[in-house]
Amino acid sequence: MSKIALIHCGCHKTGSTVFQSLLKKNLKELDYYIPKTFRLDYYPVNHAQLAWKIIKDKRFNDLNNNLNEFEKEIKDKKKILLSSEDFSLVLSNSKTKKEFEKIFSDFQIIYLCFFRYDTSREISLLNEFRYHYRSFKKFKIITDLISLKINGFIKHTIYESIEKCYYYTSPRKLVRSFLKNSQGKFYILRYNNELRIKDYLKQFKIFKNFDYDNKETEVKKIRRSYIFFKTFIKSKKIFINQIRDKQKIKKLNEIL
Repeated sequence: MSKIALIHCGCHKTGSTVFQSLLKKNLKELDYYIPKTFRLDYYPVNHAQLAWKIIKDKRFNDLNNNLNEFEKEIKDKKKILLSSEDFSLVLSNSKTKKEFEKIFSDFQIIYLCFFRYDTSREISLLNEFRYHYRSFKKFKIITDLISLKINGFIKHTIYESIEKCYYYTSPRKLVRSFLKNSQGKFYILRYNNELRIKDYLKQFKIFKNFDYDNKETEVKKIRRSYIFFKTFIKSKKIFINQIRDKQKIKKLNEIL
């Protein structure tokens, strides 16, 4: 199968906005087609609307975007690239994963996924929730933290969606959930605050000609409360063999 669908699926809080901004800035340097259907108009490159449609998220309200148009757009393309951290929600549910991968049945599906292996996994995810919770619902962060500590995952409730989807802070459970009955090939790479997403992308041949001097990326303001709680709320640091990451990137370069 010569056709390739490279799908960047997050995870959340792993530099996705930086990656998507670099994609938009370097479109002419990319040998992959980035579909226009299901792209958010107010984001650099983010196909979140496709994820929202699959999980039946209430945020999907664009009647101009439909699967027939999307499939027609990518039909004659040899290499396509999509990006959205919300694809990780789609992949956390076997039903939505199957529906999602059916769209790319003519492609070899390659998933590029980044996962936090440092001690800030829970607090970084909770910080994301904090931006979306309104008024008294912000106190839900306390129960969210307990659930993440005990279970290593939590249900997606930031916005209403019919399908059940999950966020993971347990790498073992994430891998098990993503790989289960999947038709795609996963390349899950470590992410932490010290190793920037740009440092990773520079190792990929398809991104080698990118201009990485990107000053347009907006970074959400980190409140003092986040910095304070970060010193107390820490995940267990996960050891990862860095050689394995290099081997994964080498293998990806051979495929892409």
